[in-house]
Amino acid sequence: MAKQDSFVHWRDSARTPLFYTVDARASILILLFFLRPNRYTFGAVVLAIIFLSILNYFKIPLMVAFRIFKGALAGRIKHRFPRA
Repeated sequence: MAKQDSFVHWRDSARTPLFYTVDARASILILLFFLRPNRYTFGAVVLAIIFLSILNYFKIPLMVAFRIFKGALAGRIKHRFPRA
């Protein structure tokens, strides 16, 4: 049987993964910047880190932010189409 770490609990598995203080989901763009450094990928990395930091500050998961954006884009009126 594997030895369990007493500092890690199963409840911590739902937390947002962090790479030091930066959201780990931005690490894909950071890796892309290291592979192909130019000012456009640097700007994308900075914007992604700022965006994910704001979401983390307000405790909004990324999927919920996408749903909020989709709802704002679609509007308040939900059109109903009859089934064929």
